[in-house]
Amino acid sequence: MDLLTGLTIVSSLILLSLATGAWSAAPWVPTRQRDWAAINQLLDLQPGQIFYEIGCGHGHLLAYLARKNPDSRLIGLEISPLLALAAAWKTRRQANVTIRWANLWHYRLDDADAVYVFLLPKIYPQLIKKFKSQLSPATKIVIGDWPLAGYQPQRKLRPVGSVPYYLYRASDL
Repeated sequence: MDLLTGLTIVSSLILLSLATGAWSAAPWVPTRQRDWAAINQLLDLQPGQIFYEIGCGHGHLLAYLARKNPDSRLIGLEISPLLALAAAWKTRRQANVTIRWANLWHYRLDDADAVYVFLLPKIYPQLIKKFKSQLSPATKIVIGDWPLAGYQPQRKLRPVGSVPYYLYRASDL
């Protein structure tokens, strides 16, 4: 195999890995660093609480939240193997973070106290069903950019120059 063929194969595998999420729920679009504090504020994680980031990408938001909430347990779910590996590397020194290479639709969220998602609205009907069946009524849900149609958020924050973030409780669904 020549160098060009090898590079083509490697590049194709990387692109395929990054595109995996787009088929399932959303393409990889990292949450902006300037929005992290607003998300942390909406989550208001307490010691001992369990938080899930669904579609954690490269893990940068998880690493930030882990530093801000050292007594909480944070779990990142990522369908793309390459991004899951990047997130595991980014959070490797944070004992309160676990990264799971997992498909959201095959992963239980029963123990979640808080969940963050930045996914496309096309999957919201399925997502709401999952949340209704698996989350306790008090579970906090923070949604990035697009609100849940037909549901009233408890709170909305929009950092300057950014997208809005919405706070719901599972009992709101």
